[in-house]
Amino acid sequence: MGSDAPVAAASNDPVEASVPADGWDAALDALEVAAAQAQALALAGLAGEPTAPAPWAPAPEGLGPLPARLAARAQQILDAQAEAAQLVVESSALSRRHLETVAALRPHSSGTPVYLDVEG
Repeated sequence: MGSDAPVAAASNDPVEASVPADGWDAALDALEVAAAQAQALALAGLAGEPTAPAPWAPAPEGLGPLPARLAARAQQILDAQAEAAQLVVESSALSRRHLETVAALRPHSSGTPVYLDVEG
């Protein structure tokens, strides 16, 4: 499942090519790992396995515009995030159906008697 909107990148000029993109590389590495973890957690949830998400970490600040050379990689990560989000939706729906089934199996007690003893 891909995203409809392409990732915006800085223009492809020689000045930009001379600017190091180490910060962006590290940020994209972290996003790639997070997307893979989200997919793994969602798949584990669909398989009925217990899951525990990794703690959230804020994105780095002051990176500036995305260098054009990283646009394709950023788009791949965005697509992976969209796939992970879809898996989370599916896992959530499955969990909701399981909870509804369990709730339907629980005995329901009402405040009024079910049987009336007319002879007793």
